Amino acid sequence: MAKRNLRRSPWWFACCLAGAALAARGAEALRLGVCDPLARQNACACVSGYAQRDYHALARHLERSLRRAVVASFSDPAAVALPGAAGGLPELVAGSRSQVETAFAAAGQRLRLLAWLTGPDGATTQQGLFAVRQADMARSLLDLKGRRILFGPPAAAETHAAALAALRLLGLPPPEPVATRDTPGAAVAALLRGEADAAVVSAYALPLLVGCDAVGSDELRVIGRTAPVPFIALFATERLPRAFLVPVVAALQAVHEDERLCRRLESRNGFEVLPGQASPEADWTDWRGSGRRDGLCDAVPTHLPPTARFAWRRPLCAQGVGGVAATARLVIVSDKSGSLMEDVWRCLDAGSGDERWTVSYPVAPAMDFTSSARATARIAGETVYLLSARGNLLCVDLANGRERWRVDLVTRFGGPLPTWGLCGTPLLEGDRIIVQTASGKAGLVALDRHTGKELWRSPGVGPGYGSLLAAEFGGRRQIVGHDAKALCGWDPATGRLLWRLLPATPGDYHVPTPLAVGDLLLAATENNGTRLYAFGPAASPWPEPAARQPDCAPDTVSPILVDGRIWAFSAGALRCLDPADGLRQVWEWDARDAGGHVSLIGGNGHVLVSTQAGEVWLCPARPQAATEPERLRVFAAEGAFSPEVWSHPALVGTRLYVRSRNEIVCLLLE
Repeated sequence: MAKRNLRRSPWWFACCLAGAALAARGAEALRLGVCDPLARQNACACVSGYAQRDYHALARHLERSLRRAVVASFSDPAAVALPGAAGGLPELVAGSRSQVETAFAAAGQRLRLLAWLTGPDGATTQQGLFAVRQADMARSLLDLKGRRILFGPPAAAETHAAALAALRLLGLPPPEPVATRDTPGAAVAALLRGEADAAVVSAYALPLLVGCDAVGSDELRVIGRTAPVPFIALFATERLPRAFLVPVVAALQAVHEDERLCRRLESRNGFEVLPGQASPEADWTDWRGSGRRDGLCDAVPTHLPPTARFAWRRPLCAQGVGGVAATARLVIVSDKSGSLMEDVWRCLDAGSGDERWTVSYPVAPAMDFTSSARATARIAGETVYLLSARGNLLCVDLANGRERWRVDLVTRFGGPLPTWGLCGTPLLEGDRIIVQTASGKAGLVALDRHTGKELWRSPGVGPGYGSLLAAEFGGRRQIVGHDAKALCGWDPATGRLLWRLLPATPGDYHVPTPLAVGDLLLAATENNGTRLYAFGPAASPWPEPAARQPDCAPDTVSPILVDGRIWAFSAGALRCLDPADGLRQVWEWDARDAGGHVSLIGGNGHVLVSTQAGEVWLCPARPQAATEPERLRVFAAEGAFSPEVWSHPALVGTRLYVRSRNEIVCLLLE
């Protein structure tokens, strides 16, 4: 989190005035109720330097900032939430978000979320771990199908709701009834006694269990993880006087400037204060048609309109294969000049289609499908990243297209340009923009997204034709994607190659982008079919896939995951696979009249399909044998010319932005 000079900000002056006024009132001490399981008073000291958070130090920091005595007390969430407990309801509460909110809701008490506490790694989240006995043959969550699993209590999001969601994501039916244990220690003890095949424990708890000798370091093995969920939060209760709200928030934001206090709280960056939590990409519809991190889009309709209705249509100068990027206000599409001698990026008004700005630069035309950009524009806050097929990477202002910086990847890093150019959409990972280049000395590079300055480079063999994925596999954050020959994983902080997996059959073009399926990784290519990989203890995939479907071998279409089903397009057919049943194909639709390519957007229990032939189809995410897609004609063929819809559309609200070979339209899906 960026540091701020609070002493020069209007906020600081407001805090001073409020603090002075409150001190003059001479009221009793404020109370901080602590139910953080990693607080010194709530944990053991079995692991040196761990689970010994000093909340008394935080209380003293608040005292100095607020000019009011602050007293910390320690208990579990249920006891803190009881208004009749000793001392009454506290003004501030620190603890696991899900457990605190559950306890206060049960007690009929209201809370206001103020901030997240970052951990030693800077994260504000926690994960649940699926653990089995060391001798168990299970390697991934798929191996737990039909077996007995112990979950945490319903109030513990990372070991209950997130764990059930991880199973549903893979299409695994949740156990009935759901067996739970109140504490991680109880769950692990039951697992070791043979009362269950697996147990879900919080990642923070496992080091404590080993340190306290509740379990041997070699007795358990982790085979899966839940999605990260929010962890330690700081709340205000209804007892906090309104005049204290701004001073408390300012005091929390200032914690990160005190390195000693951060060490005592076992925190890298102190508190991340709300509001202001929106990620740079929060307003962006990504290349899969969603701004959400799970890739699903709530805007996918449940039915298509009977006929196509358009808010606007706008002509384009050339065919293009790059995806459409959109927010609620703007639409960005790649194009060419009328002479085809320049790349042109057009920013359109989402409501009217009127042109807001353009960015253009000269480029040689000789390339299949013209030499227009293959990558989708990457919107990040107030900036946009534009990557051409020939390696021109630009950062421009979203408001007006004014250039902030530019890097010619071929000129700077060298290498022979691939046949179809550079195709991957730039990956935003924190403050890094990560792209593949044609250079053997810098196959993958990270640039500072604000300045374009090189941060690191990683040698390679040339890029594939898909995009990169950033996700956590095997408990480690990784960048995953294809180079020209193999599936690879890189460290996002340094670019170091973590692993490289050569396919059994060489020669794939590596166009479909890999897909995270919970804690598993799905890869799909034309020569090697669809494979699902589990990760071993070194955060590398096992060489042998956990599941394989050779009949589903897409050449250009990236699969998606929705409602526990994998959707893909291969050999002229739409295919639906069940990852929980060895990627068995559960539905197929003859889609040869779609043309040679489709784009898939999943969400809201449905899959939206944009076809090369100019139609939009809609299917339920879990189709029955007799299911047929709803169909809507968007573009008509013009004589012998097909609509040639190669671009991935963007869906924002009820508006679908789709481009053909010579126009872009705003289709209303109301």
